[in-house]
Amino acid sequence: MASKIIKGVYSVVFALFCLQSVFVLGEGGVECEKLPVEMCAFAVSSTGSRCVLEKKYSFAAATHEASIQYQCQSSGIVAEKMMEWIESEECVQACGLQRMSVGMSTDDLSAYSHFTSKLCSDKCQNSCPNVVDLYLNLAAGEGMYLPQLCDAHKTRSRRMMYQTAPAPAAGGEGGVECEKLPVEMCAFAVSSTGSRCVLEKKYSFVAATHEASIQYQCQSSGIVAEKMMEWIESEECVQACGLQRMSVGMSTDDLSAYSHFTSKLCSDKCQNSCPNVVHLYLNLAAGEGMYLPQLCDAHKTRSRRMMYQTAPAPAAGGVKAFILASATAYAPTPY
Repeated sequence: MASKIIKGVYSVVFALFCLQSVFVLGEGGVECEKLPVEMCAFAVSSTGSRCVLEKKYSFAAATHEASIQYQCQSSGIVAEKMMEWIESEECVQACGLQRMSVGMSTDDLSAYSHFTSKLCSDKCQNSCPNVVDLYLNLAAGEGMYLPQLCDAHKTRSRRMMYQTAPAPAAGGEGGVECEKLPVEMCAFAVSSTGSRCVLEKKYSFVAATHEASIQYQCQSSGIVAEKMMEWIESEECVQACGLQRMSVGMSTDDLSAYSHFTSKLCSDKCQNSCPNVVHLYLNLAAGEGMYLPQLCDAHKTRSRRMMYQTAPAPAAGGVKAFILASATAYAPTPY
């Protein structure tokens, strides 16, 4: 019963998203400044300008609180091969993107990153021309040629199949103390006393310059890891389980039977090789009344069923036709 309710809610949300998309496009096509911020990143306007999501900080002097506002703007980058394009959820997941990606950057583009693994995958390269065209041009602007970068990544991946990854390092003679860890090593670490480390993000505002800044700190949490101590999570498990090194806090927000994160967390590679991550999310899920093995079963069952469904290709008639076709293909289906 619970799974049917969750599925129904998910389907309603998706249908509303599609209807909102059609409403936004209207007769005037796609205008970056009028797009909802959730649809901005990777979109292309009717004039061919790529849309870019911008993040701005504001500070309330009365309450001493900082807030964040997002805006969708037209960039100076022109997409040569497409117009009126709202990127599909399938390509966002297949290419390792984030809906709320701010700006346009090649920071995560290297032969060794998890993002490059997704971007260079056959599914992304063969089915997502808008994303490939964007990063082909962004890479070229940095003196890189994307096909060569993908070849280097795949060559490295094949070599790693024959290598044995080292066990997670202990904290040395002094052990692991959360407060002394570099922020890049904080998330998913466990101290020598068994306390899980948590990365915290704090905002500060300089009144003289009206600029906001972000500071990260590693702290001990109130959550105790029962099965391990002195643990720094390996890069292999960060990638295998779909994690982010700079994950702030501990949350189950992305944990559902329909998310890309759940797909990675429930993969055999993560479940069989990354006990620290599995134990953490087993307990986080239990705190929300969820049982992780059942959630993984639901995800795998859904994935198998989706193998027999044919997703619609982007319609030649433009983005409106594609969104309407997607809404039909993903109509609520009881599982």
